[in-house]
Amino acid sequence: MLQKKNKNQNRCQGFTLVELIVVIVIILILAAVAVPSITRYVQKSKVAKCANQRHELATQFQIMGTDVPEIALCKDTIEVKSVLNSGIIDYMVKGGYCSEDITVCPVYNTQYEVEITSKDGQQLVTFSCPCIDSVKGYLGQCESYYKYLLEHKEEWGSGSFDRKDLLKKVADERGFMKVSDSMKSGTSFGDETLYWKPYFLADGTMVLYGTVEGNNAWSNWDAYLIYYDGQVYQSTNKNGNKPDKTNIAGMSSTNSNSMDEYLKSKNFEKVPK
Repeated sequence: MLQKKNKNQNRCQGFTLVELIVVIVIILILAAVAVPSITRYVQKSKVAKCANQRHELATQFQIMGTDVPEIALCKDTIEVKSVLNSGIIDYMVKGGYCSEDITVCPVYNTQYEVEITSKDGQQLVTFSCPCIDSVKGYLGQCESYYKYLLEHKEEWGSGSFDRKDLLKKVADERGFMKVSDSMKSGTSFGDETLYWKPYFLADGTMVLYGTVEGNNAWSNWDAYLIYYDGQVYQSTNKNGNKPDKTNIAGMSSTNSNSMDEYLKSKNFEKVPK
């Protein structure tokens, strides 16, 4: 009778151990499923927080404009900085218009870049970071630098300036924007570290070209990518079997009416969005 009882106890103990293992396995499975979901939720929360911060900063910038009315007359970032005699975000923090913690993107932990542009007489302000496709804002900044150089021709000995002067202006004022992974997606240059540089056409239309040199203002007119009219185009040149750059020095005589034909002649292909 005692021996039978011990056998029953052993069975119960064995069953309990198996049951425990099954529970642990289930927990691990649930954790494996839940962790990515939680991570995505946290990431979405950070992205949402970033959007709220950028909106709050834009609102506070408008409020600051009521205290410094000269800002409303400014057409670009350079003019606003000149009026404030300071960086825009630094001025907002020191003036108490915002706290320093909301000036940093919670996703990428980088300070927002401020882009002031004007369209149809209306001032536009954008606080950008890698969370958003800020290439349009960067293009707007390059256009602002271009207009500034046109209006200050006396700074250039010849009374005019060329594309190298615009490159130097962008390099000195803000540096060249790195081509994001999302912009390189679908191209043959996903593994390359590229930077957008401005290039104005014969009629003043602004184009960006993606090149590997981010530290030098000018480093030949070699383009891996071209950003024109909201669309990315990639070079289809080959160096052996490897995709390679295309020289675009001849693009200087092109205007917005002939740009599509130029891209075709240089074998740039449109990258699907």
